Amino acid sequence: MSTETRVFDLRLALPKAPGCPRCVGRLSAAIEGRPGVEAVGLSPQGDKLVVRFDASALAPADLEEAVRAAGEAVTERYRHERLTITEMDCPECARTVEQAVAQLPGVSSASLDFALGALDLAYDVEAIPREQILRRIRELGYGVAEEQPSTLRFRLEGMDCAECAAGVEGVVAAVPGVLAAQVDFVNARLTATVEGAGLEQEIVRAVARAGYTARLETEVARALARRDIFTFILSQRRGRRMLAAAALLVAAFVLDALPLP
Repeated sequence: MSTETRVFDLRLALPKAPGCPRCVGRLSAAIEGRPGVEAVGLSPQGDKLVVRFDASALAPADLEEAVRAAGEAVTERYRHERLTITEMDCPECARTVEQAVAQLPGVSSASLDFALGALDLAYDVEAIPREQILRRIRELGYGVAEEQPSTLRFRLEGMDCAECAAGVEGVVAAVPGVLAAQVDFVNARLTATVEGAGLEQEIVRAVARAGYTARLETEVARALARRDIFTFILSQRRGRRMLAAAALLVAAFVLDALPLP
């Protein structure tokens, strides 16, 4: 017997639900049933799957493929989704929708943020179709915004390896409302396909939790434009005189405000 240990990042194995205890349990159960697997557990931080196995009975490459396939199967069946609920005018409306959806067979969790109008839910597609959930919400007198997917592009800072890029893709794909995430490591760019509005800051925070910095390309473009304008002013003789005069004026105000000795 040749016992080895492999560690798998849950952000990559379960990109839509790395922090969902139920989905992590389903993934663990699927791997535990493989011949050659001796034990499956979680890292102390709870963000990685740790698998001990007999390498003479199960090749490492086959184990990696098994984890990938099991993760895809869990993700495909147990959906984590964010819906935008419309026509709510009070917190009680939100509680009504939340409770009604949570009670549907096949729905494992439902949480509605009234301020954002965002309903985060997890459900088993084999037990309840998505349309049935939407129909129940509409029966209560509320609407569901069916928005077309849009694309957000970010500049990334701090990445120095291809594995970093894969980690960023995983954490961004796990943000509710993100349909897909792709990182161009060479050009340090992140492209996210999203459904719904107001996800920019959530994506930025997700990237920050992974240890990197993300900025919307529109913000980067504005910053570059401001820098270019300032550079242009400095390049002009009159512009330099104006900046010098402004600096002297500020200095005069500061000196005037200082108490005399």
